[in-house]
Amino acid sequence: MILSYRVDPDGVLDVLGRVSPDVVVSYEGTTWVRADVPATPDRPRLTMLHDPELYSGPDWPRHLLEIRDRLAAFPPTPQRATIMRGVAGLQFMVSVDPACLLDLDGPDPRASIVYAVADHLDAFVLTGSGLRDRVGRVLLGHGRPDPGAVLPHAASVMPSSEMLADRSALEDQPPSPDRVARRALALAALSSRAFLEQMDRTTVDVEMERVKLHAWVDAVGIGDEIEPDEWQILQTRVGLLDERRAVDAAWRFEGLTVLAWALGRAEVPPDHQLVEATRLFPSIGFLDFDASLRLISEAEVRDDAEIELLRDRLALLHARLRELRMVKRQKAFSRAARAAMVEQLGDVPNVGEPASATAVAIDPAFGASTAEEVHQIENIVLERLVAAEWLLEGGRYSQVGPLIA
Repeated sequence: MILSYRVDPDGVLDVLGRVSPDVVVSYEGTTWVRADVPATPDRPRLTMLHDPELYSGPDWPRHLLEIRDRLAAFPPTPQRATIMRGVAGLQFMVSVDPACLLDLDGPDPRASIVYAVADHLDAFVLTGSGLRDRVGRVLLGHGRPDPGAVLPHAASVMPSSEMLADRSALEDQPPSPDRVARRALALAALSSRAFLEQMDRTTVDVEMERVKLHAWVDAVGIGDEIEPDEWQILQTRVGLLDERRAVDAAWRFEGLTVLAWALGRAEVPPDHQLVEATRLFPSIGFLDFDASLRLISEAEVRDDAEIELLRDRLALLHARLRELRMVKRQKAFSRAARAAMVEQLGDVPNVGEPASATAVAIDPAFGASTAEEVHQIENIVLERLVAAEWLLEGGRYSQVGPLIA
C-alpha cells in the first residue's frame, strides 16, 4: 500500500503514464479504479488499484486503526511514536494488486515504479515486512530501520486527530492573543497557497514558492494551528488543487484582515472593498521569520466590546445581503433595484465604511449594479464575520462558517 497525505489520483496516473505510455486504465464513473502497466520482456505486469470510496468514506478511520495495529507489532524505534501519530492524518491510498506478487526486497524491476509513485506523493510504503519511506528505506519493520529513512514532510508537522482531540477542550473558549497571532499566520499561509494557483507559471516558479511557504511554516512553528484540511491544501502541488477549494482558501484572506485588526496591525476596509495583499501581508510579518515570531510573542488583542460591535454589524449586514440575493436573482439590477438595496441597508451602522469609522451613511460605491457584485460583497462580509465570531468564541476555525452561513 502507498499511503499519503495528499489526495492525487490523477498524479498517480501521470507517473504510471511516464513509465509506460500503454498503461490500461479502468474507470468507474469519472474515477479510475485499476491501472495496468503491461509486461515487457524484462518486466512483469504491474497493476495498481484505487478505491476512492475507502479513503473518502466512513470506514477510513477504522482502516487507519488497523494499519496502526499492524505497525504496533513491529519492534519499537525512536521514530515509532511520530509514525503512529502521523498515520492518523493520512488521507489517500493506492495499492498494488496482490496477484502481482511484487518483491520490494529483491531485484524486482517493478519496485522502481512503486517508488516513483511514492516519491510523487511523498508517501509511506507499507508491506508485509514493514513500513518504508518514499524511496524504499525501512522506517519500521522486522529488520533494522535505515538511519537514512525520511518521514513524509506532513508526518512531522500535520496535527493528528488525536492531537486535535486533546486540544478540543482548550479550543472551546476565546483564543489567547498568541493563538490569534498564530491563526492569522495560518490564514496567511492558506490564502497565499491559494493565490499561487493564479500566478503565471512562465514568470514565477510557483512550486518553489510553495516549498518556501512550507519552510516558513516550519520555521515559525505554526504547524499545530493549521487544520488537517488546510494542510491538505498546502501539501497539494500547484496546478493540482481543486478549483473550488482554491477559491474558498483564497477567501480566507478577508478573515485575516479582521484578525490583523484585532491584533492592532491593520484596519478593516469598507465592507464592499477587497483587502490589498501588498498591505495586509507585511502588517503581520508574513514570510518574515523575525517579524512573524514578534507577532506571536508581542500579541495583544482588542477588547471584546470592540470585537462584538464589529461582529454584530457584520451579522446584520450579512443577513440583509442574503435576503437581497434571494429577492433579486436577475443578473443585471435595474436602477430601481439598486435604490431598493440602498434603502434596505440604510439602517445598518457603518455600511461601506471601515470598522473604526463612526459615520452611518452608505458609501455611494456600495450600490452594486449586478448580482455578482452583491455576491462578492456577501462573501467579503461572511469571511470577516467568521473571523470576528471566532475571536469571541474560539474553537476550530473551519467549524465557525457553517454555523453562520
